[in-house]
Amino acid sequence: GEVFNLPSSAKLVFVYDYESTEAECKLIEQIVFDPSHQMLPEGLLSNRWRVQVIKPLFFCAFQLGYVIYEPGNMSSLIYNTFFTQLSTIINSAQILSESEKAKKRLSFMLNRIAATNGELSNLTTTDELTGLYNRRGLLTVGKQVIELALMQKKNGMVIFADMDGLKIINDTYGHDAGDTAIKLMGKFLRSSFRDMDVVGRVGGDEFVIVASSINLDFLSTIRDRLEKIITEYQKNNDLPFRLSISMGGVEFSEEQHDLELLLSFADKLLYEEKSLKRNSRTYQEKQKDGGASSLRK
Repeated sequence: GEVFNLPSSAKLVFVYDYESTEAECKLIEQIVFDPSHQMLPEGLLSNRWRVQVIKPLFFCAFQLGYVIYEPGNMSSLIYNTFFTQLSTIINSAQILSESEKAKKRLSFMLNRIAATNGELSNLTTTDELTGLYNRRGLLTVGKQVIELALMQKKNGMVIFADMDGLKIINDTYGHDAGDTAIKLMGKFLRSSFRDMDVVGRVGGDEFVIVASSINLDFLSTIRDRLEKIITEYQKNNDLPFRLSISMGGVEFSEEQHDLELLLSFADKLLYEEKSLKRNSRTYQEKQKDGGASSLRK
């Protein structure tokens, strides 16, 4: 059996008094009252003594409201059947109303999503030439990679890379050849790192990689891997130019994880390597001593 809980507030929906002059059902726009003070607002029914019955309306275990009526000569079964049907109708109306509200909320959310997608399309995160992240995408996703790594108590690296001799390729063979060189280098960099690592092109011939769970000792491995990929490609393809790239890398940690600041540090180390390459003998000597040591400074 259901238990009727007296609500703290009720709203009168309709009223009917067969003794009134109009003798019709009146829909009430809004009369809100406190049932704990009075079960029915005063002045709605003709003023005479009467017996009234309060009948709670339930649909399954859900309390919908209550009806106050003056019983006649009909069987109680008829009243119970009527109120059961009434409860079903009210419940169906509420479901329909909630469905309409849900549709409106869904429509609102879809419109918001469409608007957001429109904004994102204007703020694209992909570099058109290489298919890698552009600077905006690299900064956005790279920061997330760093945050996730630190949450997992892991460190990682930010690597700044710059192609060697792109200006010479452009001046000698034209900008189409330069674009080809950039696309190839982007492809080689992407294949040299894991899917979980973020690789982006942030300038004409500049690339950035954000990778977790690696350290400076891994930088020489990346160099060797890239050199092998480039050598193998050029052996099997007739390119008029030679591809190479310089890199500088710094580790991120709980103490230092500001991506843009790390990029600044890595950029300085990158140009240290470029200056070493200008003097082949000095560069080779440094490499023999373990080139990564200069990047730890």
